[in-house]
Amino acid sequence: MKILITESQLNRAYFKYLNYILDGIKFNVSKSESGYRVYYIDDVRTFTYSERSEDVYFFKMYVDELRDMFVNLDEDEALEIIGKWIQLKFGYPVRTVYSTETMYRD
Repeated sequence: MKILITESQLNRAYFKYLNYILDGIKFNVSKSESGYRVYYIDDVRTFTYSERSEDVYFFKMYVDELRDMFVNLDEDEALEIIGKWIQLKFGYPVRTVYSTETMYRD
C-alpha cells in the first residue's frame, strides 16, 4: 500500500518538529548587537539573524536533530526548511541559512 504525502503536509510536520525541539527559544536583547538579532534556548545560542544581509547563522546541532528525525533530508534541504520556519515564526525575510558548528555560551 502506498501513502501519498503532499509537500504542505510534510512542511507542517517539519515545522511542528522544529517548534518542539526549539521550544523556549527567545530573543536576547542584551546579547544582540546593532544589526544582529540573537536567539537563545536557556543559555545556548540557537541562531543569529543579520538584519542587513538577511542571513541566518543556525547552530548545527539543531540542523542535525531535524535531519535525524527526517532521514530523507540532506543538509541543504534542512537549512531551507529552517529558513522557511524562521520566516513564518518570526516574520523575518531570510536570504540564506548557514549551519554553524559552534555557538558559544555566554
